Amino acid sequence: MAESVLEINRLKGRPLDNLYAGIDEVAVSTLAGPMVCAVVVLPKVHGIGGLPVDSKLLHQSINRMSDLILERALYVDIVKLNAEEVDRLGERKSLRTLWKACADHVRKHAPSIEIIIDGKHEVPNITNQQAIIKADATHDNVSAAAIVAKCWTDNFMREVGRMYPEYLFGKHKGYPTDEHMALLRRYGISPLHRKQDTELKMKTHKPKEKIRLNLQEATSILMQMKESLTKDPLKFNEKVQGFLKRMWNKVMVFKKLPSDNEQQFLYSIFLTVCHKRHAH
Repeated sequence: MAESVLEINRLKGRPLDNLYAGIDEVAVSTLAGPMVCAVVVLPKVHGIGGLPVDSKLLHQSINRMSDLILERALYVDIVKLNAEEVDRLGERKSLRTLWKACADHVRKHAPSIEIIIDGKHEVPNITNQQAIIKADATHDNVSAAAIVAKCWTDNFMREVGRMYPEYLFGKHKGYPTDEHMALLRRYGISPLHRKQDTELKMKTHKPKEKIRLNLQEATSILMQMKESLTKDPLKFNEKVQGFLKRMWNKVMVFKKLPSDNEQQFLYSIFLTVCHKRHAH
């Protein structure tokens, strides 16, 4: 049963013209903690700068953005299914259960409001809705739903992480990182884990190959990506461009090697964008 963990309703007496409800979910691919979904209705003029935005790119600013949404939204509902329920229902049925709960909750207060959901699957047995792929990048209310859902989930995982400090839930938020998988092999499955998914992942997970670059290799990678960027400036988004500028200064100007994490990210961009393996 989907449980509502936070509901804000300021819809009473407001006309629904030009309003819609956005729905998005988070923590679908995690191994621990609940699967969470939110529905948000913002006023047509909400004054929240930066929307729409991918919630995963907000990092430390996500709490501030979530607070603004909760402060200004006409309606918010966040619902969750705990790990045990996700295990019992499976991923697809869990998602449908969460979507339906969000849609039903907002429709109690606004029966005719349009619903837009992120993805290609519509909410079961709900009229006047659209399923739009990447709607969180094009529709403010869907983006807002993802933000409040992710913020609530991240804070929840930090809180329960204090109960199970050995698993570092506050760091990886339940996602199957190499570190998380290593901790699972060391300590076993906790009551917070989705048992079936976790057991399967433990059988199939292979740690990512660690990249170790020397200064000459890092220089070569950056030179090739500079050439690619010169030919096609739109090949890199702003985040990647900013990262590459920082790496250029570190490697080319100060002759320093990037950190281990920076090397991993640099190499992954190189493989994705330049479509060639770097021998080393």
